[in-house]
Amino acid sequence: MGQQSMEGSNPEISELIDLHGQQLINLAYTYCKDWSMSEDIVQEVFISAYKNFDTFKGKSSYKTWLYAITINKSKDFLRKPSMKEPLLQRMMNKVNPVQPRKNTSSKKKVSMG
Repeated sequence: MGQQSMEGSNPEISELIDLHGQQLINLAYTYCKDWSMSEDIVQEVFISAYKNFDTFKGKSSYKTWLYAITINKSKDFLRKPSMKEPLLQRMMNKVNPVQPRKNTSSKKKVSMG
């Protein structure tokens, strides 16, 4: 038995994207509460599915397989150190990014005597 190809009985990855893409974005959103991040997660899901297509054993549907990958990728996202910051703070940082502090060493020193 060799590698399964993307042709024949297996759907093209583009078919899977068309069939399940929006549902997977919605699923990822339930974890990360950020639409653009949900889209990024699902992009990673389809890249992973494409790379590992030959490992799909057919014991479940493609949808179930993609859901499992999405849940795992979403949980990985939540484990990132940047996700320890509260959601509201992350949202504010997107609107008002933190600017680097300017060098304040040119301030005059106040004499105490």
